[in-house]
Amino acid sequence: MNAADELAGQHKVYTIRKPAVDACIIKVMKSRRLVSHKDLVVECKKQLSTSFDPDIKIIKTSIEDLIKRDFIERDQNSEGYKYVA
Repeated sequence: MNAADELAGQHKVYTIRKPAVDACIIKVMKSRRLVSHKDLVVECKKQLSTSFDPDIKIIKTSIEDLIKRDFIERDQNSEGYKYVA
């Protein structure tokens, strides 16, 4: 397998897993409303561990994407996030 095939495979895995990570983040945010970054990452890793071991990078990317899409926002008073939508 060459580097291009490996990169294509990684991208395919990313596109399959990202919706699951997004849904997990939203589920945690709906239940807690306000959560620290560390607690959100830990809870997502815990909930998704039955399906796959999510990389921190994909969780951070999903958080940023959900902020851009106005599902969550950064909390001004702490190093965490608030549920918006």
